[in-house]
Amino acid sequence: MASRPDLFKLTPGTKAIVGVTVLQATGVGQPAAVAAAPTAVVQGALLLNTKPTRAKVYLDGVYYGMSPLRAEIEVGVHEVSVKHDGYKAAVEKVSIRKGDTTELEMVLER
Repeated sequence: MASRPDLFKLTPGTKAIVGVTVLQATGVGQPAAVAAAPTAVVQGALLLNTKPTRAKVYLDGVYYGMSPLRAEIEVGVHEVSVKHDGYKAAVEKVSIRKGDTTELEMVLER
């Protein structure tokens, strides 16, 4: 299971990650440590409940876990899809705002 889905599908050198040290060769054979510059990632929270519970939750196609779920995600519009055995999959678009908690309840149909 993914605990940091924001780290999937990254192109090297395009996103600084707080707490990660990047090593660059100096040409003499000695690597020089360069601290990654902290980036201000603007986030909000999503609080998702489903009926029935224990449904698989995907945000923008990435598996985040099972419901009920609380996730800190980037600000913007995201696609939330929920799947559970024996039920039809449900898909919703949700808008996440800076510093706010967005609550969503999804009811799955058989």
